[in-house]
Amino acid sequence: MIDVFDIQKSDVDDLDVVVDAFSPGHDPSEASQHVALAKHLVDLVKGSDKPRLFFILGAASLNIGGGRRLIDRLEGLPNKEQFIATPRAQSEEYAFLTSVKAANWVAISPSSNFVPGELAPYELGHNDLLRNEAGKSEVTSGTVGKVIVDEIVHPTHQNERFTVVNK
Repeated sequence: MIDVFDIQKSDVDDLDVVVDAFSPGHDPSEASQHVALAKHLVDLVKGSDKPRLFFILGAASLNIGGGRRLIDRLEGLPNKEQFIATPRAQSEEYAFLTSVKAANWVAISPSSNFVPGELAPYELGHNDLLRNEAGKSEVTSGTVGKVIVDEIVHPTHQNERFTVVNK
């Protein structure tokens, strides 16, 4: 098994895209690895357009209106310590990415409800939590997979994050 933190520049030099779909698991003490891996990958490709880094984030850093992000709402929930480490870490990961200028990257934040399912009609956005006509902020894994492949094959986002919701 390869440890993602052992990846070297020579391992990625010939690649067009590196997709970071890393999950350290459910141990809250490991959530900071999201940020550590993002920094490691950026350091590997800094100053080069290739490979392009594609980060799969969570929804916590998306804006929900009134100058607030979803993480702000999550911080107010009871028993948050049971789940909040990953949303905090992925919000920090996104904050780090917004400061990166010397690497070619893109990130996707799925809707707040990321569920298994087939490809469905969808709508793209940038930094705001999207809701469909029924008021749901939900996206299926099939939709997210399609959107990721489309962005890899036909890049339209440069050094920014985007989001998706099923219609």
